[in-house]
Amino acid sequence: MLPAKHYTGTIVDIRTSRDIVTALPRVMDQGIGGASCPFNTYRESLEAFARAVYALTLQNGRCSTIDQTDECGLYDPDGLYHRPQTGKIIFTGAPVTYDAALQPQPAGIPNSFGMDFVEVDLAQTANGQSLTIELLATPGSVAEFSAQVWELTVDGSRVSASGNPRTMQPDAEGRLSASAVIDSRPGQQLAILVTRNDAEEQVDSAGAYTLIITSQVQ
Repeated sequence: MLPAKHYTGTIVDIRTSRDIVTALPRVMDQGIGGASCPFNTYRESLEAFARAVYALTLQNGRCSTIDQTDECGLYDPDGLYHRPQTGKIIFTGAPVTYDAALQPQPAGIPNSFGMDFVEVDLAQTANGQSLTIELLATPGSVAEFSAQVWELTVDGSRVSASGNPRTMQPDAEGRLSASAVIDSRPGQQLAILVTRNDAEEQVDSAGAYTLIITSQVQ
C-alpha cells in the first residue's frame, strides 16, 4: 500500500466522497508520484497490473517466493488466483474484425479500470506476413483505452512469453496500433492486453471497442 502521507486530501475527501471512481485516477497519480514505484502514473500502474494478471496464464507467471517478484507476476505461492478469461482470434491471413459479435459477453469493458485479454492464434498459412493490429473505440464514446501486445510461444500446454509486451501507440485520430511479423517459429501466438483507463463508467457502461487485424506479405 502507498503511505498515507503521499495523499494530501486536496483532490477529494476520501472519507466522505460518494464519487471515488471519478476521483481515483487523480488521487492515485498524486500518491504514486510521491512513492517509490516502478511506474509514474495511475495509468501505468493499471497496465502493469494487466501484465501481472495475464501472466497467470503463462509458464512461471506466479511468484512462489517473495524474492521472485521482479521476475514474474503476482505473488501466489498457494495458487489462489484464477486464470483470467480470454477471448480468442484465429488469424489465417484474412482480415479479422473482433467486435461485440465475437467478444465474450458482456462485450467491451463496462467498468472503469477494467481489462480484457485477447489471444491471437497465428495459423501457418499466415507465415511471412506482417500484421497490423488496431484498436478503435466507439465514435463519440467517453471510454478511453490503452493496449499492449505480447508475443508468446506455445509448446503443448506450456505458454511462455517471448520478450516484453509492447504498448500500442496512438495515431493522429487516436486509434491505437502495433505491428508484428509472423515467422516460421512453431507455436507463435500473440496476446493483446486491453485496459480501460477512464473513470466514466456511469456515462458509458458499455466500454465498447473493436480490434482490427490486417496483414501484408513481406
